[in-house]
Amino acid sequence: MTALEIITHAASQLGPFFVLTVGLCFFLGLYYAADSVFLLWKTSKDPRIHKNRILITAAVGACLMALPVFTFHMVGTFFTHGQPSPLAYTG
Repeated sequence: MTALEIITHAASQLGPFFVLTVGLCFFLGLYYAADSVFLLWKTSKDPRIHKNRILITAAVGACLMALPVFTFHMVGTFFTHGQPSPLAYTG
């Protein structure tokens, strides 16, 4: 089995698992972003909350929400369907 056949076969198996993973990443990112806003609001009442936690939570949320876009571009590059083939740009 050649590398092209392996990549083409893997592309046909992505389907629903890919959609579930992308949706889960996006909703977890929204949760972390909302949690960081809630922590920012709660900081004025509770001095035990550190500012670093707010920044890290917001950064994790932003990364998780950006991950689906990155994944779509990566999959579109390596697992294209039709012409040209996935490895056509290697020469």
